[in-house]
Formats: sequence, C-alpha cells, structure tokens
Amino acid sequence: MLAGVLLALTCSPAQAVPDPIEVGETIRRSVEQLRSTGEVTVAGRSLRSAVALPEVYETRGFRPLWNDAANVAALLGEIAAIGGDGLDPADYHFDAIRAVLERQGREADSAAVATIDLLLTDALIRLAAHLHHGKLDSVTGDPRWDLSGTLRGESGAALVHRIATGSAVARQLGELRPLQPFYGRLKSALARYRVIEQDGGWEPLPAGRPLQLGMEDPRIPLLRRHLAAVGDFPGILVDSSRFEAALEDAVRRFQARHGLEADGVFGPASLRELNRPVEERLDQLRANLERARWLLAEVRGRFLLVDPAGERVVLMDNSQQVLAQGAQFTREARVKREFRTEMRYLVVNPDWVLPTRLVEHQVAPLAQRAPGELAARGMEVFNRAGEPVDASRADWSQPARLIVRQLPGPRSFLGPVRFPVPGSSPVSLHGRPAEGDALPGSIRLEDPLALAGALAGPASSWTRDELATALVAGMPRTLSLSMPLPVLFAPWTTWVETDGTVFFKTGFAERDAVIITGLSRSATAN
Repeated sequence: MLAGVLLALTCSPAQAVPDPIEVGETIRRSVEQLRSTGEVTVAGRSLRSAVALPEVYETRGFRPLWNDAANVAALLGEIAAIGGDGLDPADYHFDAIRAVLERQGREADSAAVATIDLLLTDALIRLAAHLHHGKLDSVTGDPRWDLSGTLRGESGAALVHRIATGSAVARQLGELRPLQPFYGRLKSALARYRVIEQDGGWEPLPAGRPLQLGMEDPRIPLLRRHLAAVGDFPGILVDSSRFEAALEDAVRRFQARHGLEADGVFGPASLRELNRPVEERLDQLRANLERARWLLAEVRGRFLLVDPAGERVVLMDNSQQVLAQGAQFTREARVKREFRTEMRYLVVNPDWVLPTRLVEHQVAPLAQRAPGELAARGMEVFNRAGEPVDASRADWSQPARLIVRQLPGPRSFLGPVRFPVPGSSPVSLHGRPAEGDALPGSIRLEDPLALAGALAGPASSWTRDELATALVAGMPRTLSLSMPLPVLFAPWTTWVETDGTVFFKTGFAERDAVIITGLSRSATAN
C-alpha cells in the first residue's frame, strides 16, 4: 500500500515545472558544502556521505538522479521494510522523504525537487553500505554513513547510480544482503519475536520452588503459555496446574535452546532465562544480524564458524551443517573481537616456533625449574642466529632473545593437528595433547582429526587415506586447501537452525549491548 501511495504522490500533476537549472544549482551547492565540511543538512536531516554522494552528482553534472517514480516508490518500500533486518527506517530519512513527497505532490518547486533527490540518494547509499558491510564498523563500533571504496569491484557511486536508474531496485538491494541462508533465518526469528512483542510479550513467572514432573503448582499454566508462545510447547494448551509429561518435554527443549542442562526440572537457572523480557531477545537477534552483515558478505559454499558463545566450531556448507564439535576457548581467545579470515592449510603432527609471550610466561619458568623437562616435551632452544643452545645454559632471564621450537609428539601443546587461522588477530585451532599442558590463548578442538577429515576431498589436496598415512608417519606434514576456507570468528549469541529453532547463549551480553547502542546512533548524534 505504501508503494502505491508514494507512486501516486510522485505522479501527481504539479502546478509548475521546476527550472532544471535552478534544481541543478541547488544540488551543486549542497554537494560542495558536503565536500568542504563533510556534512550538509537537508530538510532537517544530516547527510554525511562525503565520498559517494558527491561523485554521483558530479558525474551527472548535478542533474537529479531520481527520475523514475516507480524507483522512488520501490526504494521507499525497501526502507519501510528495513526493520526486518534489525535496522531503523529513520536512518534512511523515511519520514523526511515522505513529508517532502507530500509537499511536492501539492506544489513542485526547485528546492523540493533537489531536496527529495538528495535525500533519496543518501538513503540508498546508506542502505547499500549497511546491508553489505553492516551499519557499524566492526573494529571501532562507529556507524558508517558513506559507501567508500569498491563493492563487488564497483565504486559506491557507480553502484548507487545503477540501482537508482535501473528497473530492479528491490532485487538489487536484496543482492547486497548476506547470501547465506542463516541470515534469512535470523530475520525470520526476529519477525516471530516481534509478533510476541506486539502481543504484549510474556508475563514474568513468579519465583518459587523448582517445578518438575507430577507436581501441582498455580504457576504451571503461565509456564505452559510462555513455552507455547516461543514454540517449545506444541501441544494443546490446557489450564491444568499439573506438570505433565508434555510440559516436561517442553521444558527440556527450552533448556537446550538456552544453553542449560536439559533435565526437565524448571529451577532457578531456567526461571532466569524464561523471565528475560522479549525486548532483550529482540536485541540479541538484532546484534547477531549485524554480526552476520560484518562477516557473511560474499561468503559462498563452505565456511568455518568459530563460536566462543556456543563453545564450538562448525563447518558449514551454505545452510547445511557438515560438522559441529565442542571447543575449549581460553579467556584470551574468548575476548577477541569478531573477525573474518581464511584458512589455507593445516599441519599434521605439527612442529612450530612458540610465540615469545608463551616462552616468557610458561617455558622460561619451566626451564629455570627443570631444564631437562624441555627436551622431554620435545622442545629445542636456539639463539637469534639460529644456533642450538643447551636449555640448561640458556639465559632465561631474557627469553625474548631465545627461539623455542617444539617437535611433534604426545606432549606437544598442539596435539595431532594444527589449523592456522592468520590475520590481524590470529588464533590457532588445535587438538588436545595426549599428555602435558595445553596451549593458552588458543582454541582446543574436541576432535581435530574429524575436522581434518571433513576438510578432505575435492576442495583439498588430500584424501582421508592420505591424512591417516600422514598421521601415522609421525613427521610434520602440511596439507594445503586448494581453495581458501573462510573462517568467521564471532560469539553467535543467537543461532537459528534450519527448522527455525532459535538458540540463545549467555556470556556476551556486554558485546551485544555495544552493538545495540551503536545501531541506535543517528547521523545527527554521531
């Protein structure tokens, strides 16, 4: 309906045709101010696209861009629906554009034509940037209001010009969203929980004794209604105060979805998760949609999710889960910011040079207490020139001047396989050692050989048989991936399965809160 109204407005007969020269001059003045100061106010809205917007109009000789009423209506329809992505239509001048369109429908003047054109172009720039990159910079947390650089090999200005003058605004904007089905599942979950919010949310369950099978309690009907609202109780709602088997099953489902022990007993931990307001769940979903925009852009086929919130590593192939296994994240690994990188190889029976920090904090104290223990753990010591040094004679008071290399073996920090994950914030995925200590600041996989086996095949340079042979040989062997594997490191505090089941995780509320705060910031307040 909105698109039809807007189309009618933009097609209404004007009392007079605005002077195209005056329109162009009005646009030019705004563009030049934007170039000079980085900001211009149009119809009370702050425009801050100092790169893409000026380039759009300079290449057009400052002529208006939005000459097709159907495209205007299509863009406004996309803005009206952007809440489905967890974003705010106000960021895209929704009300201001509608107000100017209404005035333009009554009396079209040069100022109104220039204003609506600038607002629409800036809105499209923001939409394209936010859908493809996220509204926030994943490192700084600051909102982005421009579309600088290239997107799929095309400049931001060229992309905006193509969408605004083409015939498929909605489709082309849709193509900028993450391609992975997981993003769509997050959107569907957001829509479901918004319906719950619109229906008034849920009534908090009063505290009391733990509830379990066979008990009678006046709170049980309220518990049953809540579990039905979120999809955990699929049966027929009855007003009984008895805790029946169907309710126990529903409680188990609820507990599993919230990272609790699924014992079917509704105790304090379950009560705490149940009574979190629906607005908090909506914020979790919005935060994870933003994470998905940061990390999933252009990701196709297979990718590896490294998820400290779920304490797991998941190999995905589009929407299909190929392999999932538990992982132990040390504190240093858990606090890393979200990032995306690529894995290009793995090492079976890994040897490696220990990081200086590890040498300082673990190896040096061990060497000073029991230098013979280094050899027992397969460690070799060298000076900076690469010359071997006897561990008992090395100057461990200056460990930064020493190089420590660990050979493969049962006491290796890394276990049987190492999966290097490079980048500005590198991590190392590896197995558990058969004996001895584990590597701090890293991620220990439950079954590294299962992951290595899952990576074998056409996209790799090895087969499962070759992996087994390399492992038995006992010597370091690098196995390369013929195609780099995207690795997405993020605490997915919300996860949606292919059947629509929504899982919520705790432990990263502060990280989510930072994202939600950033999403609420406007260009004027920034």
